[in-house]
Amino acid sequence: MTKDAKLLSKILVLTAPSGTGKTTIADMLTKDPDFAFSVSATSRRRRKGEVKGKAYLFMTKEEFKEKIKNREFLEYSMTNGNYYGTLKSHLRQLLAKAKYVICTMDYNGLEPMRKAFPGRVVSIFMRPPSKAELEERLKKRGSSDRDIKLRMATYDDFLSHAHRYDYVIVNSDLLRTAVNIKDILKNAG
Repeated sequence: MTKDAKLLSKILVLTAPSGTGKTTIADMLTKDPDFAFSVSATSRRRRKGEVKGKAYLFMTKEEFKEKIKNREFLEYSMTNGNYYGTLKSHLRQLLAKAKYVICTMDYNGLEPMRKAFPGRVVSIFMRPPSKAELEERLKKRGSSDRDIKLRMATYDDFLSHAHRYDYVIVNSDLLRTAVNIKDILKNAG
């Protein structure tokens, strides 16, 4: 990628309630060489089948707190009792290589991202077709009853932040949603 192209790299901030399909959509988009995925750090336990460094950069709460203290995160938040965040060094490496860098994060990360990269952030809030559909998706992926209850309890609050995003889309069909996001990015410049 040329120096000029790097200056034009966009950051796609993709936010959605857990179970809406953020990671699946990101996986689909990164099959295109113009896209790269910014792997978030987390202090939560690894789920069955998750690979360290692909789904998340897993670390203990103590390790996460040390990185906070050292100001290594561009943004971070506590969600459902676990830390999640974007490492500055990781994101900058990706921006030097890709036209579009996908960052999946909760709504607390949007403003710090816009502040750090003015004019380069395209934000999309992705909704499930319904609350009932989301609950079903969480069950199918093997989430615990406790985790499902916690996520469903915060669902309405999570959706109340959708208005802060450039675009709000409903993920009822994965392929259609991925194509829609690519179209949005093309039109964003």
